[in-house]
Order: sequence, then structure tokens, then C-alpha cells
Amino acid sequence: MMANRIVARAREELSKEEDAPAPSAASLNISRNQEEPIATQRSWLESAGRTLDDQKRPIDPYAPPLAKLRRAAGSSVSAQFGSIRYPTRAMPCKFVHLAPESSALDVVSLIVDTWKIEAPCALIALNPASSTPGGGSVQNAMSSQLNLILRRGLADAAHKTNAWVVSCGERSNEGAHLAGGANVYGANLGYDSPFIAVVAAGRMNENLDDTQNGGVHRYGAKRAAERGSRPASPLSSPKLAALGQNGIELDSHHTHFVIVDGQQEAANSLRDRIEYFISSQDVSGDGVQTPKLLLVVGGDASTLDWVRNGLDAADSATLTAVPVRIIEP
Repeated sequence: MMANRIVARAREELSKEEDAPAPSAASLNISRNQEEPIATQRSWLESAGRTLDDQKRPIDPYAPPLAKLRRAAGSSVSAQFGSIRYPTRAMPCKFVHLAPESSALDVVSLIVDTWKIEAPCALIALNPASSTPGGGSVQNAMSSQLNLILRRGLADAAHKTNAWVVSCGERSNEGAHLAGGANVYGANLGYDSPFIAVVAAGRMNENLDDTQNGGVHRYGAKRAAERGSRPASPLSSPKLAALGQNGIELDSHHTHFVIVDGQQEAANSLRDRIEYFISSQDVSGDGVQTPKLLLVVGGDASTLDWVRNGLDAADSATLTAVPVRIIEP
């Protein structure tokens, strides 16, 4: 298991650190992105055994990730998990609803060990969520021809590099919309690249709380019933959310959703830590620190902040980060 491999390696490094001289104060300065993620080998081991409800009583670091992840901050309730089935998509996607303080190691271990997704050799990160409550607007996105070119390019790049594609998962977001389109294109060619969304539960129009662990949530079915339409009809599609709603709809073409309890700030923080955890080390075992590509499509001021933070000079993951900005001619 990936978590076991990382923890074992951390223990080896931990024994080396105990014999090494104490670091200077200057060497202990870390960036904001390193506060929670794995800044040293020692913190790998600490994060593996940490629980949210009882910091002083760590559980077995080799326990399955779902035994360590919690549903909300300070809660003893385990993280909620299951599948989401959309009326416009044949295959359901997996989801987990967890606390914003969750360990990045546990989340990555969930994806690799529980969801059986191969560890990435590269990371492609798209736009964060818009700062507006209802998300962005794909109506202002690029032309259809350029969108098609980028969908093909993103699908091919993710497939050839064995990359994880990460977005905010909001249907109204240009980056997430592009990621969903790339997944559709790649699936038609037999690609199985993971397109992972990190979403704030507090922004969602649809509430998944009634889904039992391991169960299937039929997206839009309850709202369709309230409108008197069949759950599988086009009227229940997330494409046709009522205008004027403050919440967001999920992009149905992502393969996995990490739903973070709380508002957008909480989701942004956990996503930053997950991406840092992956891009600051070699998680795939190919001997190369995982490269990270920042792919920007449209966006607003929050997108610029995201790019700036992703290129922090004090962040070791920046060594492998490549910024890309796409502007429609």
C-alpha cells in the first residue's frame, strides 16, 4: 500500500534525523503551503498517525484511510463515502465527504489504495473555484474550436504522462468544464485517466448527507421529483439548474470528488495541501519528483492568487511547477 510505503520510508529518514545535527532557525522557515503538508520526513510519520478528534491518541498509521478520515472538523464520525450517479452519465463517480483538516497523506492514500488509482507521475492542476458564490460562467469561455483542441490536448497529456487532473469540479468553472470535456474525449479513446475534483460542500446546490456509506446518490433525483419530472429525464440534469441560485452544480464528467466540509476557503486549503504533498516528492516511485502543471483557463482574481501561491519561491514543490496561461485570441 502506498501509505505503508511512505510511512516506512519516513521511519527510516526519522532515524537518520535523530543522529543529524539540529537545524538552524533559518532552515526551519517554511512557506504557507508547508504548514500542514509534508515539510519533512518526520511530518510524514506524524500525519499518517494523526486523527482529528483526538490528537493525543493517534491510531495505527497502517490503518485504512477511511478509518482515519473524519466527516467534519472535531468530529468522531468517519468520513462519508459512496458514489454519485448522474442522469446524463452511464458510469457513476466516487466521492468522499471529509473534514478540511484531513491529512493530505490520508487523502492521497484513499485515492491510491482504496479507489485503486495508480499514483501519478505528473499533476495537472486547473483553475480554482471562482470567488463569487455561484461560481464562474462558461458562457464567457473560449471558442468552441479552441476548447476542442484543449480538450484533446489535455486528455492526451494526462494519458501519456500518467497524470492526475485536479480541478474545483464546478460545472460553471472554465477549468473544471475543460477537464470534464477532456475526460469525455479520453474515455472515447479508452483512456482511464483520473479527473479529480476538490469541492466545497458549502457551495453545492445538492446535499449528499442522506447517502449511506458505500451507497449511491442519484444526483438531481430529489429536485426532479419536486418538479414532477422523472429522475432520469433531462429536467433533472445538473446542466439545467435554476437561474439565480447561489450554489454550484458539480461537473458530471469528473471521475472522483473530494467534497470538503465547509466553505471555499476550506476546500482551497485542503486542495493546496494535497497538491503540495504530491508535487514535493516522488509519489509514483519513478525516481523523479512529481512535476506539476498549472493550467489556467479564464478565471478571476482568485485564479491569479492561486498561480502566485503555486510559484512560492520558498516552496520546494515550485521546483517542478510550470505555469501556463491560456488567452482566447
